[in-house]
Amino acid sequence: MAKHPVPKYKTSRSRSKKRHATWESQLANYWENKTQAVKCSDCEKPKLAHHICQECGSYKGRKIINKDKASDAKIKVVKA
Repeated sequence: MAKHPVPKYKTSRSRSKKRHATWESQLANYWENKTQAVKCSDCEKPKLAHHICQECGSYKGRKIINKDKASDAKIKVVKA
């Protein structure tokens, strides 16, 4: 049977709680900075970075989705 590494000393509660608290705060900061809104290059309305604009349907200056003004249910995808 293979020998597995075993900790030499017991990890105290305070040490393990410090480690988990740091990890949780880093994760919270990551998601806080990840979901920032930027202005759309076409319609100047806020949108998520690296996503298609929900208002005009463009991405990086190109029309990706044609939206019908009469009905929001009718969406046509434009082939690039």
